[in-house]
Order: sequence, then structure tokens, then C-alpha cells
Amino acid sequence: MNKLDQQATPSASSGFASVLGSSAGPEVPIRSTVIALFEQVANEQGLELAALSDGLALLDSGLDSLSFAIIVARLEESLGVDPFSGAQGARFPKTVGDFIQFYEDALR
Repeated sequence: MNKLDQQATPSASSGFASVLGSSAGPEVPIRSTVIALFEQVANEQGLELAALSDGLALLDSGLDSLSFAIIVARLEESLGVDPFSGAQGARFPKTVGDFIQFYEDALR
């Protein structure tokens, strides 16, 4: 495991906060946070992640439903927001870009 992997792979007790730093706020770059978390969870779950781009369908990312549940839970823990909880009747993200925008909008 290289130094970057060690820094980006939190222990079970530290959650994703180690990647985000001690305090996650609006200044945290959401795009890089989400991409790093996609990569981390894919690695933890032994999944092959597709090359991520804004137009890539989430269904084609290589992540499964458990992976997305982990990602959403970690983002809620670290960012303090769950845009899915108040999304009744709202459109759910279909692409990687939509997913990132979903969180960016929720933090505004």
C-alpha cells in the first residue's frame, strides 16, 4: 500500500474524515471529495471502477448499491448533509456529474 492509499483509507473508527480533514465545510471541494470516495469504496469492496467522468452513468461506474449506500452514509457523516432525505419528488442523479451537483446544491 503506498503512502497516498494509507492516507485515503480510513480506519473503521475514523470514517471518511481522515480524507476530508478535521472539519468538512462549504470550502471542501465536493468534486474531489466524491471522486476520492468513489475510488476508496470501490477499492474497499474489491470492485473495478470505470474511468469517472461527468457523463458516466452511475449504473456504469462499477459501483453497486451497497457501495452507494456506503458513499452516501460517509458523505452525510463528513459533510453533514443527506440530499436524498429531502428529495421526495425530486429527480435522483443518474450520472457522476449529477451526483456531484446534487451534493453541491445541497450544501448551498
